[in-house]
Amino acid sequence: MARERQRSDSAGLPEEAQAFIRRVIRKMRYRKKVRADVQAELVAHFEDELRDCRDAQEREKKARQLVDEFGDARLL
Repeated sequence: MARERQRSDSAGLPEEAQAFIRRVIRKMRYRKKVRADVQAELVAHFEDELRDCRDAQEREKKARQLVDEFGDARLL
């Protein structure tokens, strides 16, 4: 059930943002609760930043920019 909730939380995000969030969560070595909290925080951040984008291309471009700004998932 938690896995279904995690998938649906990020379902509205561009694929690049979803893939980045999955990479960060996969690299974490913490408890499930902490990983779920971090995932929710990342999803909320991406949603906030992408809210004002008018079309899909703009959302993809902005998501790519945000992923680049976050940096390497392993270092996070």
